[in-house]
Amino acid sequence: MSSLEKKLVKLEEEIQRLEFEKEKISLEFTKAGEKNDVDELLRLQELLDSTDLEIMEKLEEWENSEAELNTLKN
Repeated sequence: MSSLEKKLVKLEEEIQRLEFEKEKISLEFTKAGEKNDVDELLRLQELLDSTDLEIMEKLEEWENSEAELNTLKN
């Protein structure tokens, strides 16, 4: 397995971890909403936003790596 292929696998694992983390934060967000805990809602929204951004960055990195790998294979 090439280093690029290993990088893709690692990125896929990181994306899955981040998506799982986002699900957990979303559940906490729902609970905070039920309690009308505005401070917690704001904190969790910031966390969701930063997690979304990180997921998007990892997806972009994955796409670029996959394109590079496909270029090398052809």
